[in-house]
Amino acid sequence: MKKQTVFLLVLAICTNLLFGCSNENTLQETDSEDTAVSIETVDTAEETAAPEPDFAVPDYDGYSFRMLAAPHTDGTPSEIDVESETGESLNDAVYRRNMKLESELDIQMVEILSYGNVPAGEIRDVIVAGEDAYDAIISQVVYYAPHIIEGFLLDTAELQHIDPEKMYWNGGVIRDSAIAGREFLLFGDSLWSDKSRTWCLCFNKELLEANRFENPYELVREGLWTLDKLKEQCLGVKNDVDGNGEYNEKDLWGLLGSNTAGIGLVTSCGMITTESGKDGLTLRLGDESTVSILGEIHEFINAGTMMLRAEDIKNGGNIWDEIINVFREGRALYRISILSDVTSLRDMENDFGILPMPKRNENQQEYLTTYQGWNANAIAVPMTVKDPAQTGAILEYMSYYSTDTILKAYYDITLQRKVSRDNDSAEMLDLIFSSVTTDIALAMEFGGIRPQLVSMINSGDNTIASSIASIKVSIQNELNTLFDSVKNP
Repeated sequence: MKKQTVFLLVLAICTNLLFGCSNENTLQETDSEDTAVSIETVDTAEETAAPEPDFAVPDYDGYSFRMLAAPHTDGTPSEIDVESETGESLNDAVYRRNMKLESELDIQMVEILSYGNVPAGEIRDVIVAGEDAYDAIISQVVYYAPHIIEGFLLDTAELQHIDPEKMYWNGGVIRDSAIAGREFLLFGDSLWSDKSRTWCLCFNKELLEANRFENPYELVREGLWTLDKLKEQCLGVKNDVDGNGEYNEKDLWGLLGSNTAGIGLVTSCGMITTESGKDGLTLRLGDESTVSILGEIHEFINAGTMMLRAEDIKNGGNIWDEIINVFREGRALYRISILSDVTSLRDMENDFGILPMPKRNENQQEYLTTYQGWNANAIAVPMTVKDPAQTGAILEYMSYYSTDTILKAYYDITLQRKVSRDNDSAEMLDLIFSSVTTDIALAMEFGGIRPQLVSMINSGDNTIASSIASIKVSIQNELNTLFDSVKNP
């Protein structure tokens, strides 16, 4: 995500000033009031800095812009439409964005909830019938592959007014999701679910300082935040708190996660399961590099009893709430997480910080992360829309008006003011959001690749090479089907 806003420029300057001085290898606390003043000062300037689309604001004479979406079950407000302002930042951001959009374009934003968690059935039904029932679709990335294969979605180039290079789109992720040079999925400031489902790490500052570990912020800046460094610190923390001779959620842990935590590490360690080129989608899973990386992740995940997984909790409660509580109550140094879980730590007594996922080693050039394809939403447009240019124009302005509303509420208020407690974490969030990428096969789960990798990584024995050999042909066949359907519609 491009962050060419005045807010981030000022934030970067403040951070550089803060760390331009001599820095001992300890965590530095910052004055929250000073931070708040800086943000408020920038808020006013940023409103005049957003770039406008390269075409005049259209007038659509009260047109109802219909977006199909799954029901909201996670307690967050709709990303598309809300009834009124409530004082909750994300809800109010959607309301203000829509008021601006509806006023300037003379449209009505209409959210149509699907009858299930996945709007796949409705999409197929209306397109097969040739009905112009929806202008756009909001769905989890993993469910889009069949519709791309069936030719149900429009290439963004057909929408005319969409410009993925604008700062309010996540152009890198859009390009990474392209197939045969065609882009079907849109990621940008209009939605926050792709951001909230992005992999990250959180850490307990007090435990870190008590154990005299190296400052991870400095390790990140120096390019030294690696899988081995994380492992070294996590192995240094463990304590049988309740003294029963067994380790469970009541004890002190180096690392918390889940069975899927290794999926976040797959991307952060620079592994690519699939290469996309003009001649096809080539599965790299099984080559020497991927087998080696998966072997290192397997060794990390199974390193002694360093890590408590949510699935290990057997107390009868909600394992996802329980694993968060272990961290919230100060019984873990690190947690492999997604940002939506980090935002639930607002009431945590101990100070905590946010970090990018670790690199494989110091030779890896960049920090990398991705979103959970089974949870993160993207925007797509069904082929049955009567006026693709109109749809493209509305989506372009929707994303444009979201930068100073939706993105500000999620990035600035929800994270930097309410959750992250220092300028360091704010700097880390910049890094995380600028390093998001997409692995097509992994995001769309061809051949069941995600659960297959989860099984390999969490298995007690390293059977990675043989397990990959048993599934790679079927995955490649599915990738070939996808590519051929897009290249030869």
